Amino acid sequence: MLNYLRNRRFVADEATRLVATLDAMKAAGKGRLGPSQAEQALARTAAAVGARSLGWVAQSVLANQVRWALTDRGYPAEWVTWLTERLVLECATAVTRTGREQESELPGA
Repeated sequence: MLNYLRNRRFVADEATRLVATLDAMKAAGKGRLGPSQAEQALARTAAAVGARSLGWVAQSVLANQVRWALTDRGYPAEWVTWLTERLVLECATAVTRTGREQESELPGA
């Protein structure tokens, strides 16, 4: 929880950035947004989350902010659910990967 309080501005900015990126990709694709395009945007967000080593509360807040922003913009419910689940998985994997890299850098590890 404390990690989230320290990073709440970052979480809000990342949610806004991801939604804006998805909106721009959708507009460029004439109203269509494919899974590969969404994966690119998710990978960028997950990398940023992993670099900050956000805890599960901050990751949950990020996912919920993205979910509701996309829902409010009229994206299909099934697609929003898919994207939110992918976002949670990508962020958790990125944070775990970052933690493992830091552990391997410790002396004697």
